[in-house]
Amino acid sequence: MSLRVSWSRWLWLTFATSVALPWIGCGSEDSPSTSTTMSTGTTIPGPTSGPGGGGGLGGSGGLGGNGAGGNEGGSGGTGGSITCGAGEKDCGGQCVSADDPQYGCTAAACEPCALDNAGALCSGGECQIAACDPGFENCDGDHGTGCEVNTRTDTDHCGACGAQCVVPHAEPVCTDGACGIGACTAPYEDCDASSQNGCEAWVSADPQHCAGCNMPCAPGEQCQSGVCGVYCPSDLANCDNDAENGCETSLGTLDDCGFCGDACDLPHATAACTAGSCQIDTCDAGHADCDGVAENGCEASLDSSALDCGTCGTICPGGPHSTAVCTQGACGIVCDGGFENCDGLASNGCESAVTTDVQNCGGCGVICPAPNGTATCSAGQCGVASCAAGYADCNQLPLDGCEVDTSTSVGHCGSCGNACPVVANGAAQCSGGSCGTVCNPGFASCNGTLDDGCEVNLQGDTANCGACGTVCSFPNATATCNAGACSLGACLPGFADCNGVLADGCETHIDTSLNHCGGCGLNCLVANGTPTCVGGSCQVGACNPGAGDCNQDPSDGCEVNISGNASHCGACGTPCVVANGTPLCSNGSCQVGSCAAGWANCDGVHANGCEIQTSTNASNCGACGNTCATANGTPACVNSSCQVGSCNSGFGNCDGNAANGCETNLQNNIGNCGACGNTCSTANGTPTCAGGSCAIGTCNSGFGNCDGNTANGCETNLQNSVGNCGACGNACSTANGTPACSAGSCGIGACNSGFGNCDGNAANGCETNLQNSVGHCGACGTVCSVANGTPSCTGGACSISSCNSGWGNCDGSTANGCETNLQNSVGHCGACGTVCSVANGTPSCAGGSCAIASCNSGWADCDGNPSNGCETNLLSNVGSCGACGNACTAANGVASCAGGACGVAACNPGWGNCDGNPSNGCETNLLSSANHCGTCGVACVMPNAVGACAAGGCVIAACNPGYADCDGLVANGCEVNIQSSANHCGACGNTCSAANGTAACLSGTCVVASCDPGWGNCDGDVANGCETNLQSSTGHCGTCGNTCNPANGTGACSAGSCTVASCNAGFQNCDGNVANGCEVNTNTDAANCGGCGNACGSVCTSNVSSTTCSAGACSITGCSGSYHNVDGVCTNGCECLSSNVSSSCNLPASLGTIALGGQTATTANLVPTGKENWYTVTFTGNTNTTYHPHVRFTANPGNAFRFDIRSNCAGGALPCGVEGGQSNGLTEWEVFRTAGTYQPVPAVGTNGTVLIRVYRVAGAPVNCNNFTLAISN
Repeated sequence: MSLRVSWSRWLWLTFATSVALPWIGCGSEDSPSTSTTMSTGTTIPGPTSGPGGGGGLGGSGGLGGNGAGGNEGGSGGTGGSITCGAGEKDCGGQCVSADDPQYGCTAAACEPCALDNAGALCSGGECQIAACDPGFENCDGDHGTGCEVNTRTDTDHCGACGAQCVVPHAEPVCTDGACGIGACTAPYEDCDASSQNGCEAWVSADPQHCAGCNMPCAPGEQCQSGVCGVYCPSDLANCDNDAENGCETSLGTLDDCGFCGDACDLPHATAACTAGSCQIDTCDAGHADCDGVAENGCEASLDSSALDCGTCGTICPGGPHSTAVCTQGACGIVCDGGFENCDGLASNGCESAVTTDVQNCGGCGVICPAPNGTATCSAGQCGVASCAAGYADCNQLPLDGCEVDTSTSVGHCGSCGNACPVVANGAAQCSGGSCGTVCNPGFASCNGTLDDGCEVNLQGDTANCGACGTVCSFPNATATCNAGACSLGACLPGFADCNGVLADGCETHIDTSLNHCGGCGLNCLVANGTPTCVGGSCQVGACNPGAGDCNQDPSDGCEVNISGNASHCGACGTPCVVANGTPLCSNGSCQVGSCAAGWANCDGVHANGCEIQTSTNASNCGACGNTCATANGTPACVNSSCQVGSCNSGFGNCDGNAANGCETNLQNNIGNCGACGNTCSTANGTPTCAGGSCAIGTCNSGFGNCDGNTANGCETNLQNSVGNCGACGNACSTANGTPACSAGSCGIGACNSGFGNCDGNAANGCETNLQNSVGHCGACGTVCSVANGTPSCTGGACSISSCNSGWGNCDGSTANGCETNLQNSVGHCGACGTVCSVANGTPSCAGGSCAIASCNSGWADCDGNPSNGCETNLLSNVGSCGACGNACTAANGVASCAGGACGVAACNPGWGNCDGNPSNGCETNLLSSANHCGTCGVACVMPNAVGACAAGGCVIAACNPGYADCDGLVANGCEVNIQSSANHCGACGNTCSAANGTAACLSGTCVVASCDPGWGNCDGDVANGCETNLQSSTGHCGTCGNTCNPANGTGACSAGSCTVASCNAGFQNCDGNVANGCEVNTNTDAANCGGCGNACGSVCTSNVSSTTCSAGACSITGCSGSYHNVDGVCTNGCECLSSNVSSSCNLPASLGTIALGGQTATTANLVPTGKENWYTVTFTGNTNTTYHPHVRFTANPGNAFRFDIRSNCAGGALPCGVEGGQSNGLTEWEVFRTAGTYQPVPAVGTNGTVLIRVYRVAGAPVNCNNFTLAISN
């Protein structure tokens, strides 16, 4: 026995032989216990429900029913071999039908049929197509390739096999089995949104869609190349650009001759417009049309043209060095550069070479003069060829010839530029060509040389006062020379002329004199002390006992009583200071006077003053010895009163009474727990205080301290708290809901949205989902049901889960279920919303599929596809015009169909239907036809040229000889005569120009007529015209070839004359003469040092004997007398007068003998550099105990001076200096005598005489500062 199961559309069971089988499920759970015998070949429908079948034979498993209630098949049987019946085969131990496509269609194979996009069946032992999948067809008839064509997208089989998509002027597409437009082919566009006629609009020529869909041209306009406009025949034009009045303008008028706005206005002529071309009617007086070309009018000026002078063809002749010209109809000549017609004859041309002729130099009749010399003419400029003996042309100006007498000229003595030097304070002379000098009155050359001129001013030179060698000198003073006579100048620092006697100079030493201290008649006095004079200033020598000079002001002497002055107690600058009190000075000793308020001197010691602050000291509160005390704490003193400072830990001064101290125990006091005033309290309970912290004693009934926080007490109500219901921590919960607590017991408060307690049992909470329960949809007890379908519950609302086969819920309403029969509804054919419609026809629905009932008039179903209806418009479709398949064509254009008849819709770009005949299509090529260029009827005709058509536009093929198209405009043709036009001479753009002159065009070649005044054509090149500015050119100044080149400088040309523009560095034009250029060297000329007129002898004057000039700066080379130029500055002259103290140890300057108590001082400088001063002084009384030789600097500017003390010139040192016991490099030195012996040894000398050497510290700057050396004993 074998069981074959075939799953096709229905489940069938076929029994091969008569056999007794157990019941395998016929929709009832009560299966009979008896067997049933069926005949061979009997087929019965399978059950829709029932338990699984029993195990099969040979190991194959049983099959369950295919209904909704079918269960899983039984387990396989065991044992036995398989013997398949006729028409069967063994596939994997199972007998299957030999023609079951799931196991192949041959008896030897078990591989299933695999066909693309199709269901399979077996026929003749081969796999065949049973049915194609939706949207696929077997268009090639080959079962092996399956249903290979997707008729929803294939443009060759769109909707059905062989239904090819053909869309005019477009790439077709197939979408959902319907033909459509993919992309239009330029220049076509789909403007009516219909795929039937494809891209029907030719936007290059369609006036309704010009350049784009729905872009119509204005009434009266045509569309050409996608541009709307009015296109006119050759003799008319739309000049006002108004399409409505069309081609309103005739192109045969003077205003519009051949082209709009092309006015027929010819130069020097009266014009006429003939056949659209501008012609000459008559010429103006003095002009003629000699070239026969109308475009340039009467181009020849018979009054001025050298080619047509007076009449056409009369050419003016020219002579040598000239160019022929015509003036008022008569011939003449214009001379070439460098030539003139000085004899007035045209026959010999311009005979005079004005560049070289000394009789006509630069112009006719210009004779070159040459006083004291011989003239020459070069480049039209007069010059000097040679000078007579004793004369020279120093200014290089030809008009005055050889203007300089070199035997007497101080500026050109002997030769040009040899200027006799102007010495300081003297005058230059030139005699016989040799230079000399005469001194000015009051000056003389005392050094025997004139190199520095008359260098000495005899009126003010102290070394040469009134005469060379007369020296002015006075002791301790400077001398002056006024009007050639000596007089006393200024006293040396530290000296004054107090006796008024000139002979002894400044005899008084005002730095040390008590009677003349700092000035004549200034006597020194000191209150309460003894005076002294130091450095010209009265000082306090010593104060009387009990007095002191505390302000260091000698004017008030020893002004302070140091015995009782608290600021200077016992000595100046020793103030009495008492902490927190007022001091007192008594007999030169400091004491405590009184204490400040709140302070006391409790220890009686003066040194620390009033050391105790009784307002805050707890041991001396308010008074010395008053001690404060505090129970359970630390005392304090505030404002002299005892207070509690701080309490011990755990205690507090809660009553604020200092007397009983810190009386309260804060550890257990409920009213002051841990701190004064901190009272313990417990919400819903009783408080307590322990260890200084509040705590809960007990909670009231029904309350609990569930959070363990003392601060909020027994915060939880156990009667209604869901989290603590009846006891802390007992939390209520409800599945899919919110719990509640009442009287300490849990219950359900509310169910969550979408859930319900439909069984009334609180234990399982809200157990029912009201969102999806069909029995409780949205609310408990609400049951869902659907007509012709299966119900469901979604979001708490009843809905339709599915409709029965052939039915649909097309109105979307759940209430009436699946109300629509999808087999016959035209509005819902096969599926909801599938409306049967037939384009241009009437639809129907049968078996759930749409069909065509009939087509409207003028339409047809040419492709046989019902899905696109009656798709073809027979009245306008160029592919089916009047009938399916009747296609329209048009040569070089697009065919059209109107009213079912073929025609021409538009021409392809560049083509036109100029004969109006549709049968030959667009016969004319608008891109190349000269009679129809770009547009039908537009002919290419232009003046002086041959016209052609290129790319649809008129162009000039060639110009007539002698003419050119220079403006690039086709309309006016070849408008320029290049034989005579100065702007286009010989070729377009070749403009004749003569810079700074006048140019012309002759037979197509540029020429220069003449130069403007002040300009010259010095290089003879026509291209750059009159290129040279004779007013400013240094190479051609005034005339060509005249070069400006001054000595030691740079030349310039101004108004045609040479000038000096600038001098080379170190040179200047001091005499203003251009001829000798920059004649003075200001780097070395002492009379013009650094600049003209800057004489060094006038710049460096004070006490100066000689100067020099180097690198343009004056410097001093010699000083008068004992003066020196220490600072190196020239303008203040020799500013420093040397003290002239002896620089020799063997000839020292004597400072005299200093007795006991005596003193002296000397002031001097160390000039010049390297100078040292030597002095000798004798100290007497060396056997007396008050013997005290003392030498020191009282003035040492910049600490730059030092002195040595020696006993002899051999270098014997006396090491008694204050500075480390040395006698060298000192600023102070002294010796004391004690106990009747010399101290120290050796002594100052048996006679007390020492040598003093004063010198400058190595590296210290050399200046004119004075030092002052004070000597005392």
